[in-house]
Amino acid sequence: AIPLHDACAGGFLEIVQLLLNRANDAEHIKRMLESVDSEGDTPLHHAARGEHADVIRLLLSNGASATKENLYGKTPAELPEHGTDARRLLEAATTAMAT
Repeated sequence: AIPLHDACAGGFLEIVQLLLNRANDAEHIKRMLESVDSEGDTPLHHAARGEHADVIRLLLSNGASATKENLYGKTPAELPEHGTDARRLLEAATTAMAT
């Protein structure tokens, strides 16, 4: 398992922040945010599935893609329940990326 994926899945904001802070440059952060597990899920997919709005906000502010599909063709915005803060954040990010 990938530590950033696990921290995002559990909603551990402080650990996610620590891991991102440990990255020594923007390229390293980008690679971390784009890393995928065996199902093609990024850290943002994991945070979205757990509806961890604070983690989602942090990942998006660091450049995570809200439109990247996993192996099942799902984007992070499709994973949280309708009407949740997590869903609203991701839908807004998806709309912003499209414009």
